[in-house]
Amino acid sequence: MWRRNFHPRLSAGPEGLILRGQWRTIRVPWSAVVRCDAGYHGITITCVDGSRVVAPAPQRSNLSRWLGRETRADVVAAYLERRAREHRRMSAGAPPRLPYEG
Repeated sequence: MWRRNFHPRLSAGPEGLILRGQWRTIRVPWSAVVRCDAGYHGITITCVDGSRVVAPAPQRSNLSRWLGRETRADVVAAYLERRAREHRRMSAGAPPRLPYEG
């Protein structure tokens, strides 16, 4: 029950990202994703309208940042940016959709 209800989760699907937290679920379409940065609090997703959404997992430790080591969070952030670029290239000309809760 704990893992299903309270464990934060970041999923990448065909339509975009799904961020599930303890209290809410946020969906971010690929067309809205501009940048993904790995950090201490998780992955910060910057959208076309300038808004930011933070996925609390995976996180990048300060030690790895200080030592200049790549972490799982860095790999995931790079993957998400690559997927967003591919989606934009495939659907060029379509207006971007913004993130929504649901």
